[in-house]
Amino acid sequence: MKKEFLILVVLSGIISILFGVYMLSNDKKITISFNPQYDISLSDIEVEIGESVELPILEREGYVFLGWYIDDEKIDNDYKFDKNCILIAKWEKNNGSKTKKTYTVTFNSDGGSTIKNQT
Repeated sequence: MKKEFLILVVLSGIISILFGVYMLSNDKKITISFNPQYDISLSDIEVEIGESVELPILEREGYVFLGWYIDDEKIDNDYKFDKNCILIAKWEKNNGSKTKKTYTVTFNSDGGSTIKNQT
């Protein structure tokens, strides 16, 4: 009787630990939402805590895209997300002057060392 009880206690403990690990692993996902500040829709994305993402670059007639912001902080593709957030696009009205366009170059090292995107 003592042996069966001990086995039951040990199995209950193992199940509790596995359930806790499972629940913690599910909590590592966060949602990033986008507010482009004009009439387009961008889908939310889900990432692991501490991950970075390649942010979309937007175009809008008559405006220059300044980038994505969390509150007043401009973020880039290297930003490590640690909680659910809404990224807000900031724009500047194009007054007709020539403005510099921004492009992101991605590299395929074909199995070699990883090279970060360059803007």
